[in-house]
Amino acid sequence: MNQTNLQNLIEVFIMAMAALIVNGKLQKYWKLFKIKIKPHKADLKYQINQLTKELETRMSERMGCLVCVNVWQFENGTQSMAGYVFEYFKLICHQSTHGFFTVQMYDRVRVEPYIEFVKQLNDADSCVINSVNDERTSDAHKSLLNELGLKMAFDMKFNKDVYKGFVSVGLAEYKPIEPADISLVREYTIAIYNRIKVLAA
Repeated sequence: MNQTNLQNLIEVFIMAMAALIVNGKLQKYWKLFKIKIKPHKADLKYQINQLTKELETRMSERMGCLVCVNVWQFENGTQSMAGYVFEYFKLICHQSTHGFFTVQMYDRVRVEPYIEFVKQLNDADSCVINSVNDERTSDAHKSLLNELGLKMAFDMKFNKDVYKGFVSVGLAEYKPIEPADISLVREYTIAIYNRIKVLAA
């Protein structure tokens, strides 16, 4: 290797090292910048809670009856020795304005008893409506609605995959669900999910 080639190699090495150093500094500054601009987790969770309350209030006014709004997420649990994964619903944001749900009762609910509902919601475009007098509603779901004193429930998933979670709107009376109601719930569902995604980032 002649002197010119050696000098060129050294220059390339120096430039590569400089690029790595600069890149490392940029990454560090970017992380610091993200920390400064990203809302605190407590703020995001508070916003989710407030959005849920707002939706409950607005839906109660629209429906003219008692309404409860809840935000559900899924989690993996333990795994059987054969490899079967036990999955759960978790109630991350409940509104007990009307006393339908309690965190203690629904903090961790096995998916299996409600798998028919989960599949129904997953197969739907975005939402499903179930009631205690609808033959399409699973027996487990009807039992839950009766237990909670609800006549019907309107559930909207965050995106195509139901396992990303969903917003549930429970009604104490039978009421027709209009397109404007669906749009309102969709607006809040999107806003809630956007905040959940920031929490996970």
